[in-house]
Amino acid sequence: MDDMKYQSFLSHELSKVRKLEDFAKDLSKSMSERPINPELEKEQREDYVEHIMRHTPYKATRAQFKDWLLDALKEEIERITKCAMILL
Repeated sequence: MDDMKYQSFLSHELSKVRKLEDFAKDLSKSMSERPINPELEKEQREDYVEHIMRHTPYKATRAQFKDWLLDALKEEIERITKCAMILL
């Protein structure tokens, strides 16, 4: 393959990669803007609280986590996991 054909081929392939990147970014943005299904959110919240209650190194009640956002519950799980790793 001579240089011009090779350069044209690479340019074409890079163009396809850029289109895929743009598509992935658009899809990711549209998915993050979609409202969370309330039933799914409730189930996820229950799972997170259950995990916290099972693995927490401190005394806690489910009522403590009633008003926590999902992100905060997830951060608490990560913190508990990190603390458990340190203790090992």
